[in-house]
Amino acid sequence: MTPQLLLRGKVLVALGANCPGPWGTPAETIAHALGRIEQANVALRAVSPLYETRAVGNARQPAYVNAVALLETALSPESLLRVLKRIERESGRRGESTTVPLRRGTLLPGGVSSSPTKL
Repeated sequence: MTPQLLLRGKVLVALGANCPGPWGTPAETIAHALGRIEQANVALRAVSPLYETRAVGNARQPAYVNAVALLETALSPESLLRVLKRIERESGRRGESTTVPLRRGTLLPGGVSSSPTKL
């Protein structure tokens, strides 16, 4: 990451869904989650194409639909994580189960990766 990217409060967020949920199919869930991110006053600057990957670990899970979004925000990492976790709950995700409608990972300024257990 370039220092210029860090100074502007830009964050990469990985999204993945592999089960239908209250927002529809996995692809619809990702699209809805991106809309909810924008509604939280977080600017959506770019989104990758959707791509499909096999589930890791439990081979009986459906394949994941994945995307990466570039966000711009003035929120602290902790505040952004709260926003993202709220959106996860709204998507139907509960706890840390591996068979859930929406998963998220965040790359924070400085290249630090966050997960629900690290922030």
